[in-house]
Amino acid sequence: MKKLFTKAIITLSIFLFSVGISATIVQAATAHPHPTYKDTWTYGTNDKHGWSYYYLEAPVRLGSASSVRNIFGTVKDSARANYGWARSDATKKWNDVRLSAFYGWYSF
Repeated sequence: MKKLFTKAIITLSIFLFSVGISATIVQAATAHPHPTYKDTWTYGTNDKHGWSYYYLEAPVRLGSASSVRNIFGTVKDSARANYGWARSDATKKWNDVRLSAFYGWYSF
């Protein structure tokens, strides 16, 4: 009985480990960070890709900015748009560890 229990535990742990390795992690979110004007910030990551899309709809001269950075703060991609979407996309390399999305706005 003890051997059967041990085999069952080992089989279960191998199965759970293999499922955990092969699982794809996808994180995506939408936020509205500007305190005054209507805006949309869509950002996320999956296995080897990170993105940040930001759009600020302001009646004044404010533009949209977005960027994707790695864990060390190195900018992998950035974009600015006076009108419309600022879209940043980056592919993660082996030494990036993690990709993070950022947004912003500026006067023009």
